Amino acid sequence: MDETIYLNKLEQRKIKPTAIRLLILKTMMQRQDAFSMTDLENELDTVDKSTIYRTLTLFLAHHLIHGINNGTGALKYAVCSNDCNCEIDDQHTHFYCEKCHRTFCLKHIHVPVVPLPPGFTIQSIGYVLKGLCSECSSAGATLLSAEDRPHLL
Repeated sequence: MDETIYLNKLEQRKIKPTAIRLLILKTMMQRQDAFSMTDLENELDTVDKSTIYRTLTLFLAHHLIHGINNGTGALKYAVCSNDCNCEIDDQHTHFYCEKCHRTFCLKHIHVPVVPLPPGFTIQSIGYVLKGLCSECSSAGATLLSAEDRPHLL
C-alpha cells in the first residue's frame, strides 16, 4: 500500500505521524483479522512493548482503532474505517473462531441496540459470536475432538 494512505489515516484522526506510528499502523492494516498486543509484539520484534502499548492507547483515544473483548481475556484491536467515530451506531459484530482463535470484524452486521429503562445510558457495546470461521469449517470441523466442538444447548 502507498504510504500516503497511512499518513492520511493518521492526519484524519489528528495524530502526528512518526516512523513508529506509521510502522504500527501499516502492520495493523495488513491484517485481515483482529490482533492482540502480543500479536503486534511478535510481528514487530524490534519495537519495545511499552512503545506498542503507548501507540495503541493513542490510537484508541483518537478512534483510529477499536478494542474488542472477545471473551478470551486478551483485548483484540482492529483499524476503524474512515467514517467510524466509535459511537454506538458504528459498533459492529465480531466473530471468534474457537478452533484457530482468530477474531474477525463483521462490519456489515451492526450490533442490535436494546431499549433500556429510563435513566440508563449505553457507553459501549460488545457483541461477539463464537464458532468456527469459514477456513476452519471447510478444513473439516469433524476433525475437532469432542471437547473442542461447539456445544449445542
